Amino acid sequence: MSSIINCFFPSCCRSFCSKEDEINEQNATQFNMSDALARKKISEVFIAFSHNTYINGELQILTFSSVEEVARVILEGVRGIELDILDSQDDSTPMVSHGAEWNNLNFRVSSPVKFEDFIKSVSKYGWKYSDLPLFLCLELNAKQEETKNKIAAILEQYLKDRFIISSTQLGQLTLGELRNKVVILSGGGYNSTLRRLIDYVHDQNFRSLGFDSLETEDDLISFNQRSFTRVYPNNIVLGKNSDPRSAWAKGCSAVAMNYNYADPNLDIYRKFFKDFPIVEKTALQSKLKKI
Repeated sequence: MSSIINCFFPSCCRSFCSKEDEINEQNATQFNMSDALARKKISEVFIAFSHNTYINGELQILTFSSVEEVARVILEGVRGIELDILDSQDDSTPMVSHGAEWNNLNFRVSSPVKFEDFIKSVSKYGWKYSDLPLFLCLELNAKQEETKNKIAAILEQYLKDRFIISSTQLGQLTLGELRNKVVILSGGGYNSTLRRLIDYVHDQNFRSLGFDSLETEDDLISFNQRSFTRVYPNNIVLGKNSDPRSAWAKGCSAVAMNYNYADPNLDIYRKFFKDFPIVEKTALQSKLKKI
């Protein structure tokens, strides 16, 4: 197992924003799909997604992980959230933290919080004000088999009734088929126990690209006509967002943004999804003209 190096604020500060404290639900809006929207395929719509949803603060490093932040964006209407999962420093408890492995060293650059706390919050708020599907993007950086087994057990404990059972390509599923469901996405790092709960793996079932890769994917527009692509920011230090319009122009259904970094590009994104967190692709130009 690789050594763990904690590169974040000291333990005396870690409790700040590490738990689901008081969640303000006063401004929560009810978002339910119409019959017409229920007939639309995933490849025919744009969906509001968040990147590194658990990060509290504008920096992506030397910061806090926050259960409250995940609940906040869900209540805002976001239907795609991302969690990075690593091994605990002490045992096999799965932890959410921003980190990376380098030279057999596991660096954590945000405070670790129990994965279970996040999934409890997703279960509580994910469908409280919406019947829209929620996409759970898991970056599985845990190495221990027991940690992976616990991730699976936690998902089953809190979300089992919302799992989908489908062999249909993600882009070809209708929103109606996914009503009140969770769609679990991952890029790998799973074992056999966890793999059976992951609905779609990128590079096999969908694409996951950084903004700087948009121009290198020659077939992206045709791919997105039937399939699903998630695009994420490339800046690993600052939470700066890229202009989402470049990815929407290529038909990418999920353009993930750092909701904790207020900049002009996030402002464009929020205005685009102001009325509803899912927008039909055919409405792209008319929506942009109103921004």
